[in-house]
Amino acid sequence: MQVPAMVRRITNDIRSATTIQEVEAIFSVWQTYSFFDSIHTAATFTRVANLLKGRPASTTAAAKTLLDQLAAAWDTQLQQATVQGLANFLWASGRLRYANPQLWSRTLQLFCRQQQGEATCQEVSNVVYSWQCWQKQTAVKFLAEAVAVMATAPMHSVAGRDISNVLWAHARLGVQVPAAWQRALLQSMVRESVLSGATSQALVNVLYAVVHLQQLLGWEPAAGNAQLWQTQDSHSVQQKQGQLQCSCCKVA
Repeated sequence: MQVPAMVRRITNDIRSATTIQEVEAIFSVWQTYSFFDSIHTAATFTRVANLLKGRPASTTAAAKTLLDQLAAAWDTQLQQATVQGLANFLWASGRLRYANPQLWSRTLQLFCRQQQGEATCQEVSNVVYSWQCWQKQTAVKFLAEAVAVMATAPMHSVAGRDISNVLWAHARLGVQVPAAWQRALLQSMVRESVLSGATSQALVNVLYAVVHLQQLLGWEPAAGNAQLWQTQDSHSVQQKQGQLQCSCCKVA
């Protein structure tokens, strides 16, 4: 089998795995091959995160062992990782609450260097999703970059979940959003094409962020919030604030 076909087969095997044990078996078979690269390692991290469905990696010994092995592989592949791979690794680490601060920090630093002009809004959003792993100083710095990317990106490239993740992280960390950028984000959010594709959870998260930042920081919400409230009502979302969670990003 030629290398391109082998690479595709590995990717397909990872994506089709239905249990942690299957992922572990796939990794143990393919990891020794030279073409098992950072793309595959990031994809494996992502698959584990999706299989555990928000549960921390520490809930199963098998998952923790597998992630430690994947982290060791990622450490050797980091400098060759793509922007998408870096974003996916950070997203999965945040979703799994996988603790490896040094490796996580190096990955974030590399993403910040590479993302300018290259990262999509979804990739930036995926990194923002992992804000729980950050020290506040790091979070404030990266969120400023993230909101700038979102607010200045072409409107068609920004999805509701991206805006939701960025505003949610600002609210939870108590970080102010510059007025011009918050207007741009909310104006994007109320566009029909964005609202129609937004989940109820994304809408709730945006509204929570608006209310929380207004109460905590005296944030003046932009025009368009009424439309968000109306849309949220139409979704009939019945959730308490204490149960809200950041909307899950779809990882490519």
